[in-house]
Amino acid sequence: MTEVEKRTQIPPEAQKLIFKGQSLKNGEVELDKIGIKNGVKVMLIGKKPTPVDDKETSALGQVEGLFDKESKKLSEITYELDGIHRGFIDKDKQQDAVKKLQKRMAVVAEHLIKLLEKLDSLMFEESNKGARGKRKTLVDKIQVLLNQIDGLNRGVSDMLARWNAV
Repeated sequence: MTEVEKRTQIPPEAQKLIFKGQSLKNGEVELDKIGIKNGVKVMLIGKKPTPVDDKETSALGQVEGLFDKESKKLSEITYELDGIHRGFIDKDKQQDAVKKLQKRMAVVAEHLIKLLEKLDSLMFEESNKGARGKRKTLVDKIQVLLNQIDGLNRGVSDMLARWNAV
C-alpha cells in the first residue's frame, strides 16, 4: 500500500486493493502468500484526498484570475497595434496611439512581474503536487506573455523609428 501511495498519491487509508476478487486489507497478508508477484495486476479503488483550501491555495486561484485579466488586456493591445500597423487610424494620430499602447504594455508587464513575485512567495507542501503543478504552469504562461510583450515592444520601437526617420 505504501508503494501504491508513492505512485498514485492516494493514502493507504483511502485505498482498497483487490486481487483475484479478494480485498486486501491494510497489508495484513504477505503478498507472495496470496499469489501477488512482479507483473500481476491489482485493482485499486480510491481517490486522492481533496486538497485543503488554505490561504496559499486561495492565493493561487486569485493569481490565476489576475493572470486571465492581464492576458485579455494584452490581447486587446495586440489587436489595437495590428489595426494601427494596417493603417486603420489616421497617420497624424498613429504616433500618439502607439505611445499610449506602449505605456499600457508596460503596465501589463509590471502587473505580470508582480504576479510572478506573488507565485514565488507561495509555499506548498511537497505532497500538494496539484497546486505545485498549477503554480509552475502559471509561471510558464506568464513568461510567455512577457516574451510576447518584449516582441511587441521591439515592433513598436521599429515602427516609431521608421516614422521619425520620415
